Amino acid sequence: MAIPQMPIILLLTPIFFVTFSPSVLPLPILRIVPLLSSTVSLIWAYDEYAFLTAWLLLPRTQHTQIQQLLPLWFAKWGPLGTKVLFSSFPLSVGAGVANIVSVSRTSGLGWEFFAYGLGTFFTLMHFIYGPKAMGLLKGIRTETKDGGDPLGQLEMWMRMHLQRCWVADGPATVAFGVAVILGMEG
Repeated sequence: MAIPQMPIILLLTPIFFVTFSPSVLPLPILRIVPLLSSTVSLIWAYDEYAFLTAWLLLPRTQHTQIQQLLPLWFAKWGPLGTKVLFSSFPLSVGAGVANIVSVSRTSGLGWEFFAYGLGTFFTLMHFIYGPKAMGLLKGIRTETKDGGDPLGQLEMWMRMHLQRCWVADGPATVAFGVAVILGMEG
């Protein structure tokens, strides 16, 4: 699945959830889906950080070998990693929107509504980093052809990734968690 298809998935998933989830999913399941899927995204983000940091910790004496191997490894690893991206983020957005609609109909525009809205907003913020992330990932895969520095590209991607986790992915999970707790209290 190509990356340009992600906007289509992000648009269709909320429509599906809003249309079909009230009749298919029990309400408690619908309420917890965005928390579970955003937690999966956050765990995946941590795993990426942990696995990719290992490349930066290898001895600099092996710099030439690293520069040659990293693009080849990334070309194989990248497509496998996008499967998480194409499942957990659309689920978070879709279930978040469905919960916004459902909560507004049942409980009004209170704190639970606001928390689901924030969680959905922060999930969508992840994609603001998309163009920069894609450019850096492409650089990691192809830089050796241009005499570039895949390891340098990876270092920049890691900084961007960490920022994205703190600014978007982490807050989304917290907001969805708060929404679930508020829903249990109400």
